[in-house]
Amino acid sequence: MPNTIDEQKYVSVDGAQQTFINTTWRPWMAWLYMATCAFDFLIAPILWPIFQASMKMPVTPWKPITLEGAGLYHLAMGAILGITSWQRSQERISAMNLQMTYSNPETASRKAAAARRAKRESNDADKLIDR
Repeated sequence: MPNTIDEQKYVSVDGAQQTFINTTWRPWMAWLYMATCAFDFLIAPILWPIFQASMKMPVTPWKPITLEGAGLYHLAMGAILGITSWQRSQERISAMNLQMTYSNPETASRKAAAARRAKRESNDADKLIDR
């Protein structure tokens, strides 16, 4: 079990050690997508006409690169970020449930008692069916 807070960041639910890339690729994808959108929709439309005017070229409007090809880049990044954020929330929920089970013995014993009771009731029902 990890001893420090830094070590706890890189241990998964099943206790396997994970690398820096495994734990931080989702935020890096989000930052990369945000930077791409900022360049394509904020920075380039402002700097492109300035560059053209300074080079004595005819000024033309900026065409967003990521919208070429029917905006497939945005659809792909939306799918990747959406699915992985849902997956990460599921991982966190299962980790919280696991932590609550082990940190609260009363809850664990209640769940075990409920499982025993359900098994006993199903056995009783099977006995009634056999009669």
